[in-house]
Amino acid sequence: SKYADESRFFLGKSRYQLENYVLAKEVFLEFIESSKSDAWRSEAIYLMAEMSAKQELDADAIDLYQQFATKYGSNFRTADVFFKMGELQFKLKRYADAAESFARAGAITQDEKTKFDARYRQGSALFEIDSVPAGLALFEKLQEEQKDSVQLGNILLRIAEGNQLLGNEREAILL
Repeated sequence: SKYADESRFFLGKSRYQLENYVLAKEVFLEFIESSKSDAWRSEAIYLMAEMSAKQELDADAIDLYQQFATKYGSNFRTADVFFKMGELQFKLKRYADAAESFARAGAITQDEKTKFDARYRQGSALFEIDSVPAGLALFEKLQEEQKDSVQLGNILLRIAEGNQLLGNEREAILL
């Protein structure tokens, strides 16, 4: 029944909030199997991904975030999911995947700070996979957009780093 579903979901959520992740995961897995509510199932998958990330089970968290993004791409959490997935992929040195996740987060978020952060992190990931020209172009675009931002210094440092990586020492020094 609807009420049994809701109570099972909230039992899992309360265990999650109490950081009893093993029991929370058991409840959420059972809930996902039996529930007919996509809204509640999406939240259960999201919370399972968050639990995995908090326990530093990064590969599991990435898989759960990916499952969420695939099944619930229009959910209000999707941009956040792509950003968090990108952070974990970057941590695991999966830079190409991270660049893609940050690009997707930046493309769909409505929040300007998240958009900036995602694009900045995407540029950093591009540097790591030897796509320095693409990363440099992204940082140069951010420089144009963020002329009056407190982030301008960080952006200029990344542009200098990109120029240095490309062997443009003079350009790097002039910044």
